Amino acid sequence: MWADRADSVCPRKRGAGVKRSDSSCGGKGHRGDFSFGGGLRKAERHRAIQGVIALVKGGFGDFRMPEGSFLVLDRISDPGNLGTIIRTACATGFSELYLIDCVDPFSDKTVRSSMSGIYHVRLMTCTEEEALSLAGEASLYAADMGGENIFRMALPKGKIGFIIGNEANGVSSALFGGVTGVCSLPMQEGCESLNAGVAASVLMYRVYAEQINQ
Repeated sequence: MWADRADSVCPRKRGAGVKRSDSSCGGKGHRGDFSFGGGLRKAERHRAIQGVIALVKGGFGDFRMPEGSFLVLDRISDPGNLGTIIRTACATGFSELYLIDCVDPFSDKTVRSSMSGIYHVRLMTCTEEEALSLAGEASLYAADMGGENIFRMALPKGKIGFIIGNEANGVSSALFGGVTGVCSLPMQEGCESLNAGVAASVLMYRVYAEQINQ
């Protein structure tokens, strides 16, 4: 998301109406149950709350050509998968993500799954036509089980991107027409497929390993 700022709110420092179970704000072993009259507990959908609120200014960036490694996410529907992809993208330098009709990247589950990675990548929405236009600026590969083994491929020099398809349906047929190529991950017989978040992570680390070993 590319946040301009984030203000942490310590309930203990904000004064009236704060309830806490033990220890001071930020203290070692803190397990406080801050509620603001029950509001924090109601707002937090998970059982284990952090006791911290962040007000974040951010959102989608304007569409632009990639400056480095990137992903095109084609209708990813699970917030956990999207958060995992964002987290790994941050770790491997895939700093630009183009989203085609994906689940909300700013939902609580996605943000939590990204483990702060969402603050270090640029998220952009795009159409299928805009996604294919990226192939004019970089090598763009669709991830599909029928593609070439990524570990046997000679990776191209320069910018590279992967299209990661929907968990149930894979990459949309319209996107195959303008890509540089199609790549796959080898699997043992009997394994039907890989989770979208896992597959994307392996592909990104394949590129990152090549970069750091040069």
